[in-house]
Amino acid sequence: MNRNYKTREDNRVFITTQNVIHTKHSLKRWNESGRLDNYPNFNSITDANNYIKNIFRSKKIRHLYKNFYLLDNDIVAVLDVKKDKVTVITYYGSRTKTPSLYNLRYYIKNKHKYGNILLSA
Repeated sequence: MNRNYKTREDNRVFITTQNVIHTKHSLKRWNESGRLDNYPNFNSITDANNYIKNIFRSKKIRHLYKNFYLLDNDIVAVLDVKKDKVTVITYYGSRTKTPSLYNLRYYIKNKHKYGNILLSA
């Protein structure tokens, strides 16, 4: 197990690092219209990093499956968690906006049968 986080029975992840890095792709996905309407848009990667750091500090992150995480009990994101940093690869969207994200694990396991998920509502 990676030393960067600890898990509990309820799959909550307590990330101990302060280094959060967004890719340009993840910033673009965050700001896409309709994907995360309930959350602020970011003008820079620094703004996005600070916002996600606050979510990590408040311990509102849960591991879903493989490298998929649930942020703030609503946002589904793909994170690369390393020893000294967390890289945000992409955002899938909000569970309240896209209810099919509730069954993410089932979708990933059966993706080859059913094709890609429609993420825009």
